[in-house]
Amino acid sequence: MKIRYIRFVLQCENVDFRSTLTKYIIMKALISCILFFIYSTSFTSAVQLIQGPISQKVRRGNTATLECSVTSIQTGESVVWKHVEHLGEKYVSVNHLLYVTDPELRRRYKVTWNNKKRDFHLQITDAQDIDGGLYECGYIDSRQTFMKLAQATLTLEVPMEGAPTCDVSPTKPKIGDTITLTCSAATASGLMPTPTLLWDINGREVLNQAGTTTLAYYQILQRADEGAIFRCKAISNAFAHEPFCTIIPLPRSPVATVRADKAFYKVGDNATFVCSEISGENVKYSWSKVDVDIMMTGRFELKANNRVLTITNLKQSDNNSVIECEVETPDGRLSKGAAMSIKIGTDTATTSWTAAPTMQSPLVDKSTLHPVVIVVFVLLVVAIVVILALVLIRYSRKKARRSHSKI
Repeated sequence: MKIRYIRFVLQCENVDFRSTLTKYIIMKALISCILFFIYSTSFTSAVQLIQGPISQKVRRGNTATLECSVTSIQTGESVVWKHVEHLGEKYVSVNHLLYVTDPELRRRYKVTWNNKKRDFHLQITDAQDIDGGLYECGYIDSRQTFMKLAQATLTLEVPMEGAPTCDVSPTKPKIGDTITLTCSAATASGLMPTPTLLWDINGREVLNQAGTTTLAYYQILQRADEGAIFRCKAISNAFAHEPFCTIIPLPRSPVATVRADKAFYKVGDNATFVCSEISGENVKYSWSKVDVDIMMTGRFELKANNRVLTITNLKQSDNNSVIECEVETPDGRLSKGAAMSIKIGTDTATTSWTAAPTMQSPLVDKSTLHPVVIVVFVLLVVAIVVILALVLIRYSRKKARRSHSKI
């Protein structure tokens, strides 16, 4: 205002008033200056921005507030909010009143203001994907022209829909193979800020990368990787918890065991054998080795999905026959065979008994004695000999003394 007024005064002061032409020009210039002054003052607003909105991120479902504080609003001017991406040139609000007609937006939008008409803060509750984008705070002047004062971007942080996915290639690797583990994390809407993906093996971190939706990890499988759990975690402020996925590229082979209902059998008995898998996995059971004679004569029964094998009417020829069971997991992992031999005892071996031998002197048969007993016996004999020798020596000395005393 002051600059335009000074220009007007200077334009009016730099005039020569001496000639008629000059007077005409002066009058015309004066009228122009007056009209310019009136036009300038009529459409110049004193609205000033005190506090504008700040770009921010908000998690879906939370509340966001975009601030706009102004001063010196003139008559006929209105403070407005615009959502450029969603509504284009349409207004969200005019002063403290909502301008949107969508019932859902009217439920979640609100303009907080004070009696001094300084603050026109746009509050968005239960933020949704549609609320993201560029917002402009400004005013409408007396010519109904929108004048932007400030702008800010609202970014929606969208939680991941489910956990990331883990894949391995090749799908059935072996020890020594190089595998590619791929972790993928994305949302259907695509509005989520890209997370940090992290691979770990049995809890030990091996690779991480920020700002990505796909992370590949390469590994040469070793014997130590059998049963190892590879886990991928997605880390972001958008997640209340860290979603993850796991994969076991090289599962441990199942371990089969077999047990019998008896240690020894007699001819004619039925022998029952049970095949088991120690980890408790859901497996298929099979008997990979059974004596040909047993198979050909049909002297066997299978029960409990082949887990239990019963061999009927045992023969003496079945003694030491080997049976073997295997287990297989649904993904094709096969165990090593668990084997057991059939033990059949004879009547003599299983029912006869032998009377205890008559006690004999250790001198009769030393081979039947325990070494300790022999040592003790020898020491005892030596001690007796020594004692007898001492007694004889003492007796000889006494006898010699008596003989000497008589002489």
